[in-house]
Amino acid sequence: MGSVINYIECPNCKQPNCFNDYYYNTGEEVTNCPDCGYYVSMFIKESSREKNLSDLVESDWDVVEILHPYGTGRARCKGAINWSEGTFKTKEDFLWMVENLSVEVEELIVSRFVDGKIIVTDVIRQRKLSKIIKSIKS
Repeated sequence: MGSVINYIECPNCKQPNCFNDYYYNTGEEVTNCPDCGYYVSMFIKESSREKNLSDLVESDWDVVEILHPYGTGRARCKGAINWSEGTFKTKEDFLWMVENLSVEVEELIVSRFVDGKIIVTDVIRQRKLSKIIKSIKS
């Protein structure tokens, strides 16, 4: 399957580096913003895969859009050279992930679009500083 990758303006935060991957053989598409977490995917439903592209109708598509997410996170495990990235649809999604972090996660950067600005937080560093501050105060 071939694809064309572009960077477009995010419909949510208006940043210019929203990643768009268009699969030209099938018309399927994924768009994700690394700054605010905006996400949309359009894939042909499994039950419609045998149809010709020209015969597909709206109900043949599985469309998921997260227009105003809580944010996005990038995590890197200890010893890894690459990052995993994903969208936090809600604050509860973010809190669940932070509470269930593996000790193997070395870095976790969270980016959110708040009041017209991109706010970036290094969660692991913030946790360590919080523990240090608590130990100094005790």
